[in-house]
Amino acid sequence: MNTIRFHDILPDHISDMLDYCHSNRLSLERFEETDVSDLSYLYDTIFSFDFTDEEDAVIFRLRYNGL
Repeated sequence: MNTIRFHDILPDHISDMLDYCHSNRLSLERFEETDVSDLSYLYDTIFSFDFTDEEDAVIFRLRYNGL
């Protein structure tokens, strides 16, 4: 499993990211949103994208690295 995590992303970006995975048939197995506002002084939410294929994870990371 190849997991990529982002923090505090706007809802519109999340929709775009999920649409990108589906339209490009990436091996996204699971998407998870975790509220960490009670635990972290820096972040409110952590978003995890789990891919079964390492190449798909790399493609996704390169596409959304600037967020």
